[in-house]
Amino acid sequence: MTAVVPTPRAQRILFCESRHMTYVDLCDELYADWLGGTLNLSARVCAAFPNRVGSTTDYCPEPYLVFGDQSDPLVILATNPGNGEPFQRRDAVDAPDSPLKRLRFADVAPRLGDFYATTSRISMTARNRVHSMRDVARRLGKTGVLQVQLLPFHSDRLDKSWLEALFKEPLLRDYLDALKAHLDRFDTVCAMANVFLPAAKDKPLVRAFGSALGVDPAGWETVPFKHKDDRPTIGVLVARRSGRIRTVWCSSAYNQPPGTDLRDRFVAALTLVR
Repeated sequence: MTAVVPTPRAQRILFCESRHMTYVDLCDELYADWLGGTLNLSARVCAAFPNRVGSTTDYCPEPYLVFGDQSDPLVILATNPGNGEPFQRRDAVDAPDSPLKRLRFADVAPRLGDFYATTSRISMTARNRVHSMRDVARRLGKTGVLQVQLLPFHSDRLDKSWLEALFKEPLLRDYLDALKAHLDRFDTVCAMANVFLPAAKDKPLVRAFGSALGVDPAGWETVPFKHKDDRPTIGVLVARRSGRIRTVWCSSAYNQPPGTDLRDRFVAALTLVR
């Protein structure tokens, strides 16, 4: 059966009417509006997601990626997609070798996952991220990886101090509400934050992750892996919520799972909290 693309609205500024949509359906509409050139973002949102070339809406929204079997995936929560690349532009969608197609985003997400796992058109850092996520999932006995983004838009950089204001934007507020409900379906969710312990709990990014995961700052237990001058620097925040595991990996690396030297300890920390 041929996948059907949701019809883009003539103009979309708010998602307010979509509050009861599932996360997957909302992402389908977001992508359809982008394909149709009708995705209208506020000036604040556009300013928050700068790219090296072009504007925010030149590049496809990328709210989540699918890697492998999704019957029992490890869910990785990242901040937002990195700088937009030429193959992610709307004018590249119809290229024969494009991983983007005029389909529902639910059908595009696994295509993108397969593409990122094998292509040489992304950075070595990005390729290593995919390998690392899949390795952590394998060690935890998971069937695959579902990588979701706290924010769905590409950017070269992101000022974390803007997060609270950004989530007051109707579009992103509705996106976060749908994301919260979606994440609640999974037993293990691991967020990745480029912040150091011990002050991580009070950082804007970790607070935003906690909001998405239903964990307040006091609900995190700190499990340090590395110290400097007797102070913890790298480690993981762990919480149980309704029998489910929620973690935030804290290190200096942006959107990167634990390196090979700490991966066993990370997996052990998640296993012990079960």
